[in-house]
Amino acid sequence: MTAEIAAPVKRDGCRLGIWMTAFICIFQLGTLVMLLVTAVVLKKLKLELAGDAPLYIASDLSQLLAGSLLFLFFLRNRSRMQSIPVPKQGKTRQLLFTLPALFGWNLSVTAIDAFFQSFFHFSLSGVPETQTCSPFIMLVTAALFPAVAEELIFRGILYRYLRQHGIAFAAITSSLLFGMVHLNFLQLFFTFGMGLLLCSLYENTGTIGWGMLLHFLNNALSIVLSADWINAELCNRIQVVLGAIVLPFLLVLLIRYCRKCEKQSFAQIRSFFATIPMMLFTALCLAFCIFMTEH
Repeated sequence: MTAEIAAPVKRDGCRLGIWMTAFICIFQLGTLVMLLVTAVVLKKLKLELAGDAPLYIASDLSQLLAGSLLFLFFLRNRSRMQSIPVPKQGKTRQLLFTLPALFGWNLSVTAIDAFFQSFFHFSLSGVPETQTCSPFIMLVTAALFPAVAEELIFRGILYRYLRQHGIAFAAITSSLLFGMVHLNFLQLFFTFGMGLLLCSLYENTGTIGWGMLLHFLNNALSIVLSADWINAELCNRIQVVLGAIVLPFLLVLLIRYCRKCEKQSFAQIRSFFATIPMMLFTALCLAFCIFMTEH
């Protein structure tokens, strides 16, 4: 990779490292503040929400606040982003591959976590989540809102911005950032693969609308499978078996995708994440991942 190519990548690594560090700090601190604000507002209105509903609402409000920071990044770089060609292929048949691949990847990650639990007595997901509020609130706060917000941020802004350095570089880098902000090792694996699939979908359809829909369906499926009326043990066993079957095929596809990428793309990724602000962001996310896993 020549210096002329490396310099802009490193410059964007520094810029986005600062913006993403601010994003994750605002999101985490904002969730605590919004949780307190939500509790006060509910008390004033004499309303009660069961279980973790206030936490989900606070998390969404915090994501909106942190997301507005990256929207500011978009406004500051709007003229530059407008010069980057937008995908306009409109190949909706890509959905026929992305939908089953996304659900298959979900099952595969579940199988990977089960493997770690069985042989190492260690869960990549940390403390297991349980559904403690109404399905409607869960669908809105944990499925619909994150699907819309995250697609706008990571595909609509970050992927489009990084696309100036190459499609493969943009897809891998934005997907890594997408995985890291989830602050959970299991979610990091899953959302990285999910990000690659949704970047490919965006590249082939020319719109993030389909990505929002698939993102929502994936989140909604997870909520349904965690419902009280579902036999959790049987459901988990079925997911593990199916995931173990699907995983080898998806790994082959991932390897084939990586082989198609130019060596320059991986050199760009190394240069991007080797910048001090991006290393700080990475270290911060990994620290959160370890903390969440142990607690």
